[in-house]
Amino acid sequence: MSWDEAPNALLVSYRDIWSAMADQDPIPLIRVFGDGRVLIHYPAYTPKARVYELQLQPQELEDLLRSLLGQGLATFDADAVIRLKSAE
Repeated sequence: MSWDEAPNALLVSYRDIWSAMADQDPIPLIRVFGDGRVLIHYPAYTPKARVYELQLQPQELEDLLRSLLGQGLATFDADAVIRLKSAE
């Protein structure tokens, strides 16, 4: 398995959108970069508000990517989900 190992290569980005919350925080909650750096963002309206940073070892990063790919993340179609939501 290979990926772009550049420190600025964004491999994974996760953002949780709460429909009940009017003022969404635009910053993704979790970002994983090619060099294994992980940024975890807690928004200002939470008790843990700040950005936490950790470093994954190469094997940990590969295991994470394999796990996400194994769960179908690479085939996720966000546009299809939006179309389904619009049709409701």
